[in-house]
Amino acid sequence: GEVEFSPRLIESVDKRQMIVRLLHNLKAALVRGGDDAGALGAVERLLLLDPGDLAQVRDQGLLLFRLRRLAPAVEPLTRYLTEAGEVDDRAEVEATLAAVRLQLGSLN
Repeated sequence: GEVEFSPRLIESVDKRQMIVRLLHNLKAALVRGGDDAGALGAVERLLLLDPGDLAQVRDQGLLLFRLRRLAPAVEPLTRYLTEAGEVDDRAEVEATLAAVRLQLGSLN
């Protein structure tokens, strides 16, 4: 398909912004390709650059859950729900966190 032109597409960016864009693109490609571990690596690098990026915090928790790394998934999912306020995906993330806690409880 066609891409609508936007002046933003040709704005110059600094090195940090370029790395962030590349990591976002890499993450998207890895998720599309089913490589959750690789996508998690991209998310972790994005969080090194911006620890306050709550979308990446959420994605970190969701990817950890998908990778069956349940205990590590609790902190980012909880942080997202605590800090994000009223967001459109709140119910989905709450359900995922509940599933994580349920599965962790059944392991004990």
